[in-house]
Amino acid sequence: MLNILSGIPQGIKVEADTDNLEYCNFVYMCIKEPNSYYHIPDNILGLLEPILNTIWNNYISSKQSRKQYCYVTIKKMYIQPNTFGNREGWHIDGFLGGDQINFIWSDDLPTEVAIGEFNISEDHHESLSEMENQVKDFTNLESNTLYMLDQTCVHRPTINSSDQTLLRTFVKVTFTDELFNGFGNAWNYMLPHIKPTKNRSV
Repeated sequence: MLNILSGIPQGIKVEADTDNLEYCNFVYMCIKEPNSYYHIPDNILGLLEPILNTIWNNYISSKQSRKQYCYVTIKKMYIQPNTFGNREGWHIDGFLGGDQINFIWSDDLPTEVAIGEFNISEDHHESLSEMENQVKDFTNLESNTLYMLDQTCVHRPTINSSDQTLLRTFVKVTFTDELFNGFGNAWNYMLPHIKPTKNRSV
């Protein structure tokens, strides 16, 4: 069993350009291979530039991440009332993922983070139900704020509890030693195609 203490990560305000971003749903697009430069398509550069600069200046340097892959998930989409912007449920990004580090940012419906102690198994599926059952307290993060989520941060997407359809942009930046080759991952045409061989878990 794993004993973890989930808390509120420190955030940094970031103003990113979402007005010039098209509606999209990119999942784990590779923008950097190990020991290589960043290759960021022009259509997402305005959005990612201030986010990446904040990461490099405050969390990890470009030199530190040189040997890792960098992937981005970007979603600009309408969120209907009583629905989530992402897959619902309490979870940990990069659970048991070694040195994986994740950063998240959104301009509306910010993520909910659990506060407190958890005792969970190392099984990916069992741990999800254990997190769900053990949450006692939680809080919302802030919009237009960048957060680093380590592998102790239990969190979930926020439901749109209003009666209005909301336009939301969500960004996740992932640094990892692992090659992400899941079916459905976005292809960055500035880099060689990563052939998908791994089924995505539901």
